[in-house]
Amino acid sequence: LKEEYWSFDIEPGKISYVGELNVRKNRFGYISRFILVNRSSYALEYMQKEFKNILDTRIMVYSGPGEDLFLERLARQNFQRLGDVSNDQQVQQEVQP
Repeated sequence: LKEEYWSFDIEPGKISYVGELNVRKNRFGYISRFILVNRSSYALEYMQKEFKNILDTRIMVYSGPGEDLFLERLARQNFQRLGDVSNDQQVQQEVQP
């Protein structure tokens, strides 16, 4: 096992997603290999369904091997959208007497 493949960083205020660990067995029942699969979209969907309160205050980032900016781009897009909503509400409040 390559150490860099199984190492990841954890940052404050972020949920680190490293992937889904699949264990393969051979026909004799012995473990033949480990596979780390990136299923970030499924993981995000699960977190939104089961732990929405956590996602309301933190972003989820991919910390597994390789590079995947899907979660970070989605989070940035959502924060921008929320910022636009907040700005619209602020403008409406300022206009009303």
